[in-house]
Amino acid sequence: MHPTHAMLITPLRALAPLLAASVLLAAFLGLAAPAAAATGPYTIQLRLAGTATDPAALPKRAELAAHTLYESSYVKDGATWYRLRLGFFPTAAAAAKVARALDSAFPGAWVLRVPPAERAAALASPIRLTGAAVARKGHAVPAAAPGADDRLARMMELARQAVAKRDYPQAIRLYTAVLDAPPSPYGQDAREFLGLARERNGQLAHAKAEYDAYLAQYPEGPGTDRVRQRLAGLLTATAPDPEKLRSPKADPAKPMWDAHGGLSQYYRRDTTTDATGDTVVQQSSLDTDLDLSLRRRGPKWDLRTRFTGGYRNDFLSNGPGNESRIHTAYVDATDLDSRVSARVGRQSRTTGGVLGRFDGLLATYPLSRRTRLDWVAGFPVERSTSHGIDTDRWFYGLAFNAGTFAEAWDLQAFIIDQQADGVADRRAVGGELRYFKDTRSLLTLVDYDILFAELNKVLVLGNWTLPDESNLNLVVDYGLSPVLTTTNALQGQTVTTLSDLMATFTESQVRDLARDRTPTTRAVTLGASHPLRDDLTVSADATVSSTSSTPASGGVAATPASGNEYAYSAQVIGQGILFAADTTIFGVRYSNGQTSDLVSLTVDNRYPAGKWRLNPRLRLDYRDNASDGSTQWSVLPTFRVNWLASRYLRFEAEAGGEWSSHRLTTNTQNTSGYFVTAGYRLDF
Repeated sequence: MHPTHAMLITPLRALAPLLAASVLLAAFLGLAAPAAAATGPYTIQLRLAGTATDPAALPKRAELAAHTLYESSYVKDGATWYRLRLGFFPTAAAAAKVARALDSAFPGAWVLRVPPAERAAALASPIRLTGAAVARKGHAVPAAAPGADDRLARMMELARQAVAKRDYPQAIRLYTAVLDAPPSPYGQDAREFLGLARERNGQLAHAKAEYDAYLAQYPEGPGTDRVRQRLAGLLTATAPDPEKLRSPKADPAKPMWDAHGGLSQYYRRDTTTDATGDTVVQQSSLDTDLDLSLRRRGPKWDLRTRFTGGYRNDFLSNGPGNESRIHTAYVDATDLDSRVSARVGRQSRTTGGVLGRFDGLLATYPLSRRTRLDWVAGFPVERSTSHGIDTDRWFYGLAFNAGTFAEAWDLQAFIIDQQADGVADRRAVGGELRYFKDTRSLLTLVDYDILFAELNKVLVLGNWTLPDESNLNLVVDYGLSPVLTTTNALQGQTVTTLSDLMATFTESQVRDLARDRTPTTRAVTLGASHPLRDDLTVSADATVSSTSSTPASGGVAATPASGNEYAYSAQVIGQGILFAADTTIFGVRYSNGQTSDLVSLTVDNRYPAGKWRLNPRLRLDYRDNASDGSTQWSVLPTFRVNWLASRYLRFEAEAGGEWSSHRLTTNTQNTSGYFVTAGYRLDF
């Protein structure tokens, strides 16, 4: 290593683990515990408008996060008006002080006294700040991590099951947890179904508040008519009836239709310039994606259909070519009396032993209020660009589901069998144990292959929010990667089917090859976050991982073990640091691997300006390659801008580059590149 680089890298190496450890220590010690928001009869009216508030457009101000932000509406001369308010304060003077602090963002804000009913409705359905940081009881937390959508999808499914079993308290907890999470595609359904769960649980005032919040947030979107009907029925049911008239017979439920979707198009161009000065266009393509959903709910059946897919136009003469994709294409039917349901078509599933996308059938049969059977059968889909059905590989499985018990526990046990080219490909048993209650959650998964007598997967995901809003999370992941199947034996071979491979090897030898090609991976991650102030949060995590070696066999070379590899990262997330309404994230990451060490420093700023969202980002990397003694500096700036043209139309553009200097033992190679992405999304 060059002496100058050694002088630079040494303090950087020391800085990352030290900073990560310091942040973890601060999170555990509970530094600067947040103050509780005040309560009382006074509130601040921030704005009055003819359209509902878009939470993503609100400035990220500490005052908004520290109190209850809500919206109420009323009708005058046939028009609906929306009042954005912030409460609640014990005195008018206390409210006026906060109003003055918010004058630059909300000029003309004024203080008023509100009745207890409005306060109760607001506390039941506050506005949650959205964007890069989400306010949770007044404290910023990082945006959802990769894989969060899978967790939210599981929670939505568990909540649906809870409603079907009339376990409404559990459904309320799960839907509330989804709404507390960073913005996701499940927010709209969670808001509606939370109101329904509260209504069926007898919490009529809370249900009304949820329905009002839904209509305020989605006044013209999908499901609006349905929610208005429920709200009207709720108001009728709770209206005073001094004469105690005999209730009329309810009209039969009329079928309700709901159709929505989205269309997006994005152009991307990538270029690189190598050390000799030659410039190559790596990508020039236009991606068009379509998402369509149609639902008909009647007194007997709930019918749904969904399609998500897209098409890529490749403009390069030497590129991969045009391609079409089908991610999802299914029809779903549920008998509302028996709760028996079936879904047929292209779909994805990550429970019950299913490994992802497949073409086939998923059927559900309730055994009791708390138990059900899921039967699944189909053909695995390796890539969304596959349009035909590969009948040479197929599977079927059965899963038993039980819960919710003690208002927190759910479990699943499964068995699954998969065939490929007439040979047993996978035969596994396993299950999941899930715990969701208040501030704690735990998910455990075990997958054991009885065909190979190997433990395929053990996964533990834990999350705990402490009273001071600190958050601890743990991930333990052990297993074979990829999941062990007989098809793994094809890795490194010149043939593409098991039947062709078995022309050379016996079935037993093929299974030995499959095991040889499948290494064991281990990873443990411990993370924590803590709000130092209303506008400042710190988070950190540490990971240790390893991958086993694989032996040489079947003409395929051996691969060495990675040994233990370590990664540490820390973030400081602040609001209003550079500008009044921005969110800034400072991050550092250090990874120590067998082939190289890497230090990364990042600064990420997200600034809302009316209907615009500005997001500049800068990353600086330093890599020390142990394999050849070289070192490399890289600078990676990016800038993203979003324009919310309307509630349904959004334009987005992003540009970025990379400048890299790679110092070898004999010379230094400088390379560069840039990318541009631009497009729009239309929701309907």
